[in-house]
Amino acid sequence: SESTPEEGQKMLDEAVVPMAKAQAGFMSGVWMRKVSSPSEGVGVVVFATEQQAKDASEALRPPPDGPEVRGVDIYEVGAVA
Repeated sequence: SESTPEEGQKMLDEAVVPMAKAQAGFMSGVWMRKVSSPSEGVGVVVFATEQQAKDASEALRPPPDGPEVRGVDIYEVGAVA
């Protein structure tokens, strides 16, 4: 069943963000909900090194009752504004 926006926010605040921040090399993260479909979203998390990003992508898998992850990709930062 799909969660409500409030349940999704609670999961972000209490689980996802603290777990991401605890990962080695964590620099920043932005998690966004799709306005037209609040049960969908995307997160962008920046790590100091490629290896730390790879390690975190394994460690940050959602629980079985958590959100469906459709894909994880690792990008190199080209610019930050």
